[in-house]
Amino acid sequence: MKHFKQISIIACLIFIAFIACQPNDKPEKESVDRKKEEAKTIDVSRYSGNINIDGKMVVKEVSEALMGALSDAIAKHGTAGAVEFCNGAAFPILDSLAEFYGVGLKRTSKRYRNYDNRPDTLDKAILDNLAALGDQGVEPSPVSMKFSNGDGIYYAPIMTKPLCLQCHGLKSRGDIADDVWRKIRELYPEDVAYDYNLNELRGVWGVYFPAEYRARKGKAEMPDIPR
Repeated sequence: MKHFKQISIIACLIFIAFIACQPNDKPEKESVDRKKEEAKTIDVSRYSGNINIDGKMVVKEVSEALMGALSDAIAKHGTAGAVEFCNGAAFPILDSLAEFYGVGLKRTSKRYRNYDNRPDTLDKAILDNLAALGDQGVEPSPVSMKFSNGDGIYYAPIMTKPLCLQCHGLKSRGDIADDVWRKIRELYPEDVAYDYNLNELRGVWGVYFPAEYRARKGKAEMPDIPR
């Protein structure tokens, strides 16, 4: 009997060792799934709590996403087709990116193309101050402020780049092709966003940071940018 018990114990140990050595796909699968999920979420560690640093980061990444989508649209559909693309896709792109970053996003100008981008009182004051600096030969730079409720806002100047001239340049100089001009007038009957020169202040980005933005846990999924 004692011998039988010893054999039984040995057999159990061998069985346990055998089970322990078997490949377990579940933890590995869970690890891969977790990494995929983390890749979709906001990396809150990138937020410094300084709206100048965080605002610069958001403006850079959002600008690159929007300009990338616009460049692709021009390559596929021509500049006139890109105007139509912007008309339908610009706001959805910005709304999706704003949700992803956990901020409010706005592009505005006193000479706006889309009526929905018209500036409010604070926007106008910022635009006037930046324009005055430009008139004095001073390069406009970002402006930020915090409010008594803890919210913050970061403004970054939008300067006219070579690509912008195709839709925002001087009509008299031939910057804007006739078919592009017709499409702009068709889609934006109240448009006044033209006759800009290279490196001229065209407007501002506004990034609105809610007071609790640093506490955001980041469950939003990075949107697919239309192409």
